[in-house]
Amino acid sequence: LKGRKIAGHDKVTLFQYFDYLNEHDIEHNRIKIGDAEGFQRYLFTLRDENGGVMYNPRTITNKIGTLILFYNYLMKKGKAACNPFQEIKRVKGGKSLPGNILDEEKLLRLLNGIKERIKEGKDLCEKRRFYRWHIIAELMYSTGARINEIVKLKEEDFDLERGIVKLYDDKTGKERIGFLNSFTCEVLRLYFKVREMLFVKQSNKEMLFGGGPAIRRGFNKDTNRVSKDLGLGKFTSHNLRHSFGYHMLRAGCDIRYIQAFLGHERLGTTQVYTKIDKRDLKAVLDKYHPRKFRRYNEIS
Repeated sequence: LKGRKIAGHDKVTLFQYFDYLNEHDIEHNRIKIGDAEGFQRYLFTLRDENGGVMYNPRTITNKIGTLILFYNYLMKKGKAACNPFQEIKRVKGGKSLPGNILDEEKLLRLLNGIKERIKEGKDLCEKRRFYRWHIIAELMYSTGARINEIVKLKEEDFDLERGIVKLYDDKTGKERIGFLNSFTCEVLRLYFKVREMLFVKQSNKEMLFGGGPAIRRGFNKDTNRVSKDLGLGKFTSHNLRHSFGYHMLRAGCDIRYIQAFLGHERLGTTQVYTKIDKRDLKAVLDKYHPRKFRRYNEIS
């Protein structure tokens, strides 16, 4: 692999793998299917410094994927006769929500926190920056759109009278319609009026927010900082999109509608939101169980 660029997480996997081979006295070009399965089992045994499981099934699936690519490369170069990791039964990682999905009250605190930074900014540049982040955050929470969809928007993509916006989905290569709540429509109307005055130095004036990776990185960096300052933990645009789906489900929205809002092609992708928050179970039990406690004298 000399001279080839390797991602950091792939390097970690390869170092782990060769340490494992050395410890078990196995040559990498003579490895058998049983040895490959043994390494996969070994990954499940690893623990972090607090004694918790180091890798979830999805991460282990990705690590085995790295080794499949590694042995494909060795075979191509004539350095290995077969790919043992291609033959093993891989664990199913499944889909899961990001680690920090804020409930409705905490998310409102975050949105208000971003808005407050407009007033608290140390200079005009910072105030303008957080004003832009405030609009993006409200737009994402209204539509459930991905940040990559948001940064590509132009003013002509919006129809505020009908409360809709045209989104381009990078993953499917298709256009879809996003829906705007009344509050977001109002903040957008104001933004359309003042953006050319406030952002006169914007490099790409055609794009509503300037476009490009810098907007995405800046939004995620500052949103995460506000969230941590408020004691809400790590939080980026990825968490914001999933909060939309989770909150809609908790409010009683049909999962098929949530699928359409998020632009998921398969319902199975959306069903990740049906994983019930255990904190809700006691309230559900008290609400629906027939043995409700009503009056003390009923059981005396």
